[in-house]
Amino acid sequence: MTSNDPAGSHAERCFFEACARVVDAIIEDEPVMLQNLSFCVEMIGSLVPVSLFQVDNLLRMQDRVFGNAHLRDFILRLTNQFVLRLTDHPEGRKVYEDLLHRLAFAVDASTHSVGMTSMGQSTLAGRTTPAVVPDTLIPDEVAKSLPTQESILSALLGNKWLVTILMIHFYMPKPELPDNPQGKPRK
Repeated sequence: MTSNDPAGSHAERCFFEACARVVDAIIEDEPVMLQNLSFCVEMIGSLVPVSLFQVDNLLRMQDRVFGNAHLRDFILRLTNQFVLRLTDHPEGRKVYEDLLHRLAFAVDASTHSVGMTSMGQSTLAGRTTPAVVPDTLIPDEVAKSLPTQESILSALLGNKWLVTILMIHFYMPKPELPDNPQGKPRK
């Protein structure tokens, strides 16, 4: 999802416009604004997108967003504004669906391919690799716990607010938070 990709550019532009509209609506309420910006900073810096789509983490995020009226309103307003802008043309629904597929592909940690790929033998760091290696080198115990691209897409299709969470992570520049009341700069 780079800025030189026309679909990515359109999504990014629509998201920035939606952010500006929503922030303008709440800017006067400083405590709410700080709470929402703090959430965004956390999503940008700490969110591991593939982990978000593990069931326990999805439920924690659901509780977090929907358990706080200000955060819920912020995320839902941002979602509404973003989806409306992104889909505001004849091919809008297709653009939205393409974005969901791109997000699911980006979040998926592996190809989840079946089979083996022939690569020949090579020596790396003193180890000789076999002539045939798995398509993905993610250890099985880790791969089993990761969501598939299909399960990520399914979650996104049924939950537009999750799309917004990913858009915050992938597209939003990290907002600057003002100093806290004790005069110490925030991180």
